[in-house]
Amino acid sequence: MPELIPVYRIWMLRLILPGRFGKPMTGLLIFAVLWPFLTFISGDISLYLKLFLVATCSYIVPVFGHIIDRTLSAFDEITPMLDGTEAEIATWRRQFTHRDARWLLLVSTAAIVLWFCHISLLEWSYGRSIRDIFHTQQYTGTFAALLVWTAMITANSTLIANAILLADLGRNLKLDLLRGSTQVTLAKVAVMSTFSIVGTQALYVLLVLDSDSNWVTFAPGFAITVIPMFALFLIPVWPMHQRLKEAKQNELSAIDKQLALLRPDPIIDLGAENKLDQLNRLLTYRREIRQTSEWPFDVPALARLGLYLILPPLTWVGAALIENVVDSLV
Repeated sequence: MPELIPVYRIWMLRLILPGRFGKPMTGLLIFAVLWPFLTFISGDISLYLKLFLVATCSYIVPVFGHIIDRTLSAFDEITPMLDGTEAEIATWRRQFTHRDARWLLLVSTAAIVLWFCHISLLEWSYGRSIRDIFHTQQYTGTFAALLVWTAMITANSTLIANAILLADLGRNLKLDLLRGSTQVTLAKVAVMSTFSIVGTQALYVLLVLDSDSNWVTFAPGFAITVIPMFALFLIPVWPMHQRLKEAKQNELSAIDKQLALLRPDPIIDLGAENKLDQLNRLLTYRREIRQTSEWPFDVPALARLGLYLILPPLTWVGAALIENVVDSLV
């Protein structure tokens, strides 16, 4: 009997309050706790920087919980199309919300390493010594930056692992080219997952407005979110795209073979009503198959994706305009 490795519910999910409005209330509660706490221990930290740090933590946790809930709903929707026993299905579902201790330790270590590298680079960019990282006046920024890196790396790592699991499940789903609801379900999860990254990127505008911040303040965090954003979008749907493309080609080849049997010569016998009827049905069916998308997306999903992607550029342009107006008035 294989040894069972104990798994634990991801700590960010434990923070989510129960109830219909539990997630927004969680975000408000995190803001209400962190803001006065950072104010109490505050040293030399700007308003925009503190607002970015608190808002990022307040945003990531509830949005992460929302995406996990949507992922579980999508999994429950595609469950009838999966080939697996009840025990296997229960194990797959649990993997979306639980991880073992080694995974938790690895992710936490990665977050701490990236955080330390970031603040060390930041100290270097200001011409200060790395030993000044834990200077009393910088406790607020240092501590809050650790919270942001931990929440961000935990969320991204979990969502990418879940995307890989969805991709593996997508390879075993039963396909129906004329009924694409199952494929679209996976695409909705991919689009929703990108929202967590895009929303975080939009918050970086607060650092742009901060006169005390330089490019090192936001560039590492912004750069490390770009790759996960594309990964979360492509990983769940790519295997399904490959399968849809192959199934469409195979179906069109099968139709062409049937057409060749019904119409061996270029000249059609108009008197053969049975063959004409079969021919019309095949041509109609081929038209429907040709119009089938090779990507598991519907129009609303693509519209939401487009809206998500233009949010960061719009916020950055807006911040630049506000900064220019303020500079001209002062």
